[in-house]
Amino acid sequence: MDTLLNAEEREFAQKMRQFYRTEIPEELRFKVATGQELTKEDMVTSQRILNQHGYAVPNWPVEWGGQDWTPVQRHIWLEEMQLACVPQPLPFNVSMVGPVIATFGSQERRSRSASFPPPPISTSGGHRASPNPMPALTSHR
Repeated sequence: MDTLLNAEEREFAQKMRQFYRTEIPEELRFKVATGQELTKEDMVTSQRILNQHGYAVPNWPVEWGGQDWTPVQRHIWLEEMQLACVPQPLPFNVSMVGPVIATFGSQERRSRSASFPPPPISTSGGHRASPNPMPALTSHR
């Protein structure tokens, strides 16, 4: 893919690659790479690191913690995350809960979420990590 990117985009990809490989704990990335179950604490750790660096929800509005990135930069962000075996932010929180509150929440509710870190991690148990971003389809016979 590097041959399709301009110099600025290649530099951005390198920055993301370096970040994921140095800031996200190696043992957590190993769990993802080998398909091990992630604990709630694993997910919280990863999410907090992404939040601290502004990389948890780049597609959100900047005032809610997003980045003013191009579509190519958002693609690079996700691609490098997957290549580094970093747990992705939980889709329900990032794609549904946050945008609904930002769009339809009262001013009071939005104010309580002023820095709007992505919503808390589910407490329903572990999360099965997969290096493949698409879950396998299973046949129910």
